[in-house]
Amino acid sequence: MTATTQCARLTGELQRVLRALGTHEPSVEVIPRGILLPRYHQAALAASVPLAMGAAEGGQLVPS
Repeated sequence: MTATTQCARLTGELQRVLRALGTHEPSVEVIPRGILLPRYHQAALAASVPLAMGAAEGGQLVPS
């Protein structure tokens, strides 16, 4: 997931939600928009399952 601000806060919130939904060890990374990803992050992103894609008008996340 990408964000423009407060990446650490968003990461924590997403992890809390996933734990509440039954994921024992959630693995969430929020990456600032526009950075070049190192190989590790490229590989992790390629193997990941998106939680949401972009934002709709009004700032609401659009489920993937």
